[in-house]
Amino acid sequence: MACDATVARIVIGPDGQPIDRGREVRIVPPALRHLLDLRDGGCVFAGCDAPPWWCEAHHLIHWAFGGETTLDNTGLLCERHHGKVHAGFRVERDPDGTWHTHRPDGTEILLTRPDLLVSV
Repeated sequence: MACDATVARIVIGPDGQPIDRGREVRIVPPALRHLLDLRDGGCVFAGCDAPPWWCEAHHLIHWAFGGETTLDNTGLLCERHHGKVHAGFRVERDPDGTWHTHRPDGTEILLTRPDLLVSV
C-alpha cells in the first residue's frame, strides 16, 4: 500500500484552517485568501487601487509550471490586470513585500518618473 501513497504538505493556521496546500490543490482555500486580502489589500498591479473583493488570487509561478498554492506564490489581481498578466505582463514580490510590475518587454512600470526623484 505504501507504494501507491502520496505525501501532501498542508500548513494549518492558528484557527485550524489550511493555509498552504502546496501542489495538492490549485484553488486558493478560504484561509489563504483571507491572508492575501490582509497582506495585499487589493490588486498588486502597479497603479491599480481595486479592492480585495474585486480581485482574484494569481499564482506567481503558474500552477501549470509547478507553482504551489502558497502565500509566497500568490498575489491579488483584479480581473483586468489578471488578464494582462496572463497576456505577458508580470508581477513579482520582493522579500520585503514590495510589488513590481513588468511589461511584456521586461521594463518595469514605475509610478514616479525617475528624473523627478529627489535624493535626500
